[in-house]
Amino acid sequence: MQKRSVQAAALFLLSAGLMIGLAFVPFSWTGFLPEVCGTQNCYCEPFRAGYFVRQPLTALSNLGYVLAGALILASAARENLPGRGEDFRRWFAAAAFITGWASYLSHASLTRAGEWLDLMGVYQLLLLLLVYSLQRLTGRTFRTLYLAALALLALQMIYAPGWQQIVIAVLLAGWVLIEFRLRRARRLRGQMRYALLALVLFAAGAGIWAANGRAPACPPGAFPWHVAWHLLSAAAFALLFRYYQTETSQAPEFAA
Repeated sequence: MQKRSVQAAALFLLSAGLMIGLAFVPFSWTGFLPEVCGTQNCYCEPFRAGYFVRQPLTALSNLGYVLAGALILASAARENLPGRGEDFRRWFAAAAFITGWASYLSHASLTRAGEWLDLMGVYQLLLLLLVYSLQRLTGRTFRTLYLAALALLALQMIYAPGWQQIVIAVLLAGWVLIEFRLRRARRLRGQMRYALLALVLFAAGAGIWAANGRAPACPPGAFPWHVAWHLLSAAAFALLFRYYQTETSQAPEFAA
């Protein structure tokens, strides 16, 4: 446990140091294809020219995901329960780290490449939840399905990026339906307070994301509420992991 905690703390401090340090690096994103939010201020944080990170506050709020990943990595694996061992913990921690860094680079660059990374970070996290739920429902592993779906979604973000909201809605709906079926079948018993709090935080964050992203104009000095989306959704993911840890019935190991 102490070794895991040291490793998790080191990864968090390394990521935090890099993220903060990059905010002071002179750089120009001129010449890169901008995303929509690179030409209009979607989330009320003024653009900063001449530095690697164009929206430092929003970008650095992704440390919430990095912290969630570190906490998951430092948590104790429940070796007595199949599906709750080292691979389970590492996959969830990696998903949080990847999402945090992908979103950081998106807000740093405000480019189409950054947007692609951002959405791929979200997709891989949601796919992890969906595949893990399928495994707990069927007793089978779905590594090939996970990788194939991720490859298809990578192409979707290149050729049809406007479908991203639909894709996210489908992935979320699929995950919720499978979890609901698992609960109805009474195959799993966990401490529901973690799951319910995660859903409340996620819904609050998503509402802020949608409202802030559609704001017609940002008054001077307006707070970039997209920061709240990052922090609330990161907390929700960490709570979902905690909920899965409290489940008492057996589930298959996540394939490495």
